[in-house]
Amino acid sequence: MRKLALIALSVALSGLVLAQAPDDAKKLDGKYKPESVQFEGKEQMPDAKTRAMMTLVVKEGEYRMYYLSDAQKDLHVRVFVADMKFDHQAKTFELTVKEGQKKGNKVHGTFEKMDDKLKLCYGPVDKPRPTNFTTAAGSGLFSEVWVVQK
Repeated sequence: MRKLALIALSVALSGLVLAQAPDDAKKLDGKYKPESVQFEGKEQMPDAKTRAMMTLVVKEGEYRMYYLSDAQKDLHVRVFVADMKFDHQAKTFELTVKEGQKKGNKVHGTFEKMDDKLKLCYGPVDKPRPTNFTTAAGSGLFSEVWVVQK
């Protein structure tokens, strides 16, 4: 559970209020399952069971992370809520956690949406914004790949 809390925290550090037109706000809307979540180059969700327990929901600039606490009842617990501000032209975002773990924390990063995948790379706002999707030991960066849940 501690590892899931760390994972949720990493993912929690990604949400903001949109600065774009309403149509842009909906470009990333959807439910996603993790394909990969790396911190400083190390995979945080190495097995399918762990990945199946997490769900990301993006809707009109709000970023919500859920953890499946009871598979028998399909019961999900909301881990955090964050507001995201996207710049679709520059492919960048900022995120502020507004509810849950690390409330008030802010991160910034870059993103890419291709077909049914959403890629994010982000880190603390007091460090330079990442420009690609790679992370290295000691970088303080997360790199995530999310797949649309159908």
